[in-house]
Amino acid sequence: MYRITGLVFALALILGQKQLQAQVFPKENSVLTYRIIGFSFAAVPNCASYVIEIANGNLSGEMLFKKNIIISERSDANRHIAEVPAFGQDYTWRVSAIHSNGKTTASPMHHFSTGYCELADTTCTRFRLTANSGRYDGAYVFLDQSKVMYDMKGLPVWYLPNIDDVANERAMPRDMKVTSRQTITFLASGMPYEISYDGKVWWKSNLEDSNANGKQGYFHHEFTRLTNGHYMGMGMEPAELHLKNMQAGQLPPGMASNVQGDNLPPLPPSLKFMSGKLLEYDEKGNEVWSWMSSSYFENEGSDFYYNKLPDGTVNTDVHDNSFYFDEKKSVIYVSYKNINRIVKIKYPEGKVLAAYGPRFRPGLQPENSGLFCGQHCVKRSEEGYLYLYNNNSCNAVRFPRVVILKESELSNDSLELVWEYECNNAGIAQDENRSGRSVTGGSAEELQDGSILVCMGTPCSKVFIVSRDKKELWSGFSEVWNNNLHKWQMQALYRASIIRDRNELSKLIWKSQEGTMNK
Repeated sequence: MYRITGLVFALALILGQKQLQAQVFPKENSVLTYRIIGFSFAAVPNCASYVIEIANGNLSGEMLFKKNIIISERSDANRHIAEVPAFGQDYTWRVSAIHSNGKTTASPMHHFSTGYCELADTTCTRFRLTANSGRYDGAYVFLDQSKVMYDMKGLPVWYLPNIDDVANERAMPRDMKVTSRQTITFLASGMPYEISYDGKVWWKSNLEDSNANGKQGYFHHEFTRLTNGHYMGMGMEPAELHLKNMQAGQLPPGMASNVQGDNLPPLPPSLKFMSGKLLEYDEKGNEVWSWMSSSYFENEGSDFYYNKLPDGTVNTDVHDNSFYFDEKKSVIYVSYKNINRIVKIKYPEGKVLAAYGPRFRPGLQPENSGLFCGQHCVKRSEEGYLYLYNNNSCNAVRFPRVVILKESELSNDSLELVWEYECNNAGIAQDENRSGRSVTGGSAEELQDGSILVCMGTPCSKVFIVSRDKKELWSGFSEVWNNNLHKWQMQALYRASIIRDRNELSKLIWKSQEGTMNK
């Protein structure tokens, strides 16, 4: 009886091995840009479990393979996730099917390698851990401009494939994060991308078509995949403000009492500038919605004209640098760094519902509310509060802060401070203290337990997790080795984002094996 069963099993395995070659992953002789790997293979009938064995080197002989096995793990399914120890290394692997009668039959040997990348070479680039409570040991962090994902021990586990040359030194990807459908989005050289874990491009904007049609084909700062399958990003487009309703001495409502003297400069009939633009695309790349910042600044009652440069000309560089789309509430928050303002708009109408931050008034300097200045990365928490990374640019002697703010139910221009945390440069080498604060970039991301992942941006490359009771539970610095100076130096970052646990990473890995979706 066992003989017959074994014969049937062997025949099934032989037939199954042809199928296995088509279903096996990693593909034969593939070069991977990650160390945490999803191994998959054809299921074997009547198999109780499988054993996945991985050996160092590109091997073929049985004895040599057994001698170099570094990983042997059991799986109840025909797929399994394992972590190999190093980049720039050849590996050989196979799977053995364990039948219910105890017999074991091994598959052919398969081969792959992990690629070499200086960004993931810890002798060239590193994440120097300075604190670790252990609470988030199952998480992983993307550092966008470093192009690398690290585990919470500071070890690189994934690096960005060189798609369209995006991994070159000048590309400096921004806003790298995981989407709700287990893909990765980011911006590089003005182009938005959505890719799988293994580097397949699932979506990118048709910028070439946009440029051919005379449209502004450039994205900046932030790019997000929405839950409806669409994409939203920040772009730029030429705009012209018509100032015919703002004649000299004629002020917007509520501003007359702030005038000091009657000698106001004459207003030009119009003002041309590059306006920020929110853009929404469907999965085919069609623009389905947009909102121009100029529509807000041109409104009657706008203080835009009174934002003056030292020579008296209007300063049009408001620098929109982040947005957050609250899809449940159908509102969008847009951050303008250079005027220290956050504008809340109704989607899809585009009506401005509120504006937070100081106002510009003729003849007077804007009053700083003190809640944020030079801010980045505005978001809305699960509790319904706004929160952001405050570069605190108006106060050169103070560190940046992370702030949580409550919107007033009675006023459309006021916020209440709920919580704040002053960042610090603890852990920076003494000769790097001059760069102990950030001046640009930075991000904050609320975690499920209410703690916040913070990236201090550039030039301070500190990334940390702080609890609501203001304890740093995990922290470190992104650094590069300067061969000329023979020392480690901080590496510029823009934002950091998190994969919260191994289960979330597993979804990302298995999603990548579903194949490229229709664009």
